Amino acid sequence: MAGFRYFAAIFLLMTIGDASSADSERSVSSQSKARIDGKTLTYGVEAGRLPIRDMESGELRGSMFYVAYRVESPKDKLRPVMFSWGGGPSGPAIGVHMWYGPKQASEDGRIVDNPNSLLLAADLVFVDPIGTGFSRAAKSEYLAEFYSTIGDARSVAEFIRVWCALNDVADAPIFLNGQSYGVWRASIVAEMLEIARRRVTGVVLTSGGMGLAGEFTDPASGIAYRVPDFAATALFHGSLPADLGTDPDTVRNRAVSWARDTYAPALGRIDQLSADQRENTAEELARFTGYPLADIDRQTLQFSLPEYRRRFPGEADRILNLFDMRTIRGETVAVSNNARAGAQARYLRSEVGYRTDLAYIGLESGYTPTIAPDYQSIGQRWKYNSGIGEAGRAAAAAAGQGPPGKEPWIRRAIDINPDLRVFVAAGLYDSLNFCSENEDRVRRMPDTLADNFVLRCYPSGHGIYGDALTYPLLTRDIQTFIIDIAY
Repeated sequence: MAGFRYFAAIFLLMTIGDASSADSERSVSSQSKARIDGKTLTYGVEAGRLPIRDMESGELRGSMFYVAYRVESPKDKLRPVMFSWGGGPSGPAIGVHMWYGPKQASEDGRIVDNPNSLLLAADLVFVDPIGTGFSRAAKSEYLAEFYSTIGDARSVAEFIRVWCALNDVADAPIFLNGQSYGVWRASIVAEMLEIARRRVTGVVLTSGGMGLAGEFTDPASGIAYRVPDFAATALFHGSLPADLGTDPDTVRNRAVSWARDTYAPALGRIDQLSADQRENTAEELARFTGYPLADIDRQTLQFSLPEYRRRFPGEADRILNLFDMRTIRGETVAVSNNARAGAQARYLRSEVGYRTDLAYIGLESGYTPTIAPDYQSIGQRWKYNSGIGEAGRAAAAAAGQGPPGKEPWIRRAIDINPDLRVFVAAGLYDSLNFCSENEDRVRRMPDTLADNFVLRCYPSGHGIYGDALTYPLLTRDIQTFIIDIAY
């Protein structure tokens, strides 16, 4: 099969050298079939760990686990390749693997075909960053260089370079796919690859922003364009006046108009507002968001995200879920599905055939030299070493604004490669991302930059692919995005 003609070379490269090194495990390959979107697709499967080496000394610093699914390319053109990973930043790839790959684990612990797999549109490579899944640093003293925003992205960019070199796909269209914190990873890696003259065709960013930091917005607009999404939340909970609309689209459109024409201008000149203007603005803000009028500060005319989630339901012990504001925290506890998790781990070892004694971090527990409370997870040790300084990062985290230290990675990547296209997906009820704010940012861009972005807003929370209604819509839109620019 043409897609796997370099397996022998890969096998040789991964088994020579120090037999005790962490990259000495053999990669494995096989063929399989799956029914995807009504079509039976035959594909190759390969799994292994690729070395991350010091460029100058060749010293092994870590090994990154991957599972690749490839369909034989037409003779005249290589299929696109999409690299995907998890969020966290300490999450493994298995979640997106099971949602986007050709197989998935059912709730009762069976491995079944995935009719919505992205394999129809592109070859898929699922990557576990160091410290997740089966990926490991070569020595404990190397952990710190991987457990940071920049170090993590550099290692993933290196993985992509190595994988592409070993598989002879230098001319294939490359896509990067990140969800949640994985959006940061995808955005930074896109810029790094472009700097290294490795062209990226497209980037898929789901539930993690646009990779733009503070560009094409201002503080007043950033606050104002949260209102349309809050309005949809209030409608869902039955807390919106009927005259504002009875369906999410109508409500959002009216809220966007108010945010653009009234609220953002008021915030921009807040020191000049009269007492009556402040009161009128507060009353409308309460009407559109369901937030208690009495709790709106008349001096700032705004509230923080944690305040909205805490005070909107009107009861001290009821807080909107951080990831899906349609639910109340504690009332819909996400129970770990042991059958599904067990099936995922067995799938990697049995069906994919990657036999290892390593624990799959994110699904399984293994030995650690220290235990709680002394043991710190990867997330607790993570260093956000990008963007604003340490004080600014601490302040952003304390304000509940998500991971701090964003930079305009995607815009800088587009500056290098104006043909790069970006697909941005957000959930309407996700308190960490705002559909209307994304749309406002694109409206503010020069047309030459705005044309690089495709925006989608789904009636879901943070985990768009975990919602039975929106998951097929998301995968269909991503497939269309890939096909439109790579074929």
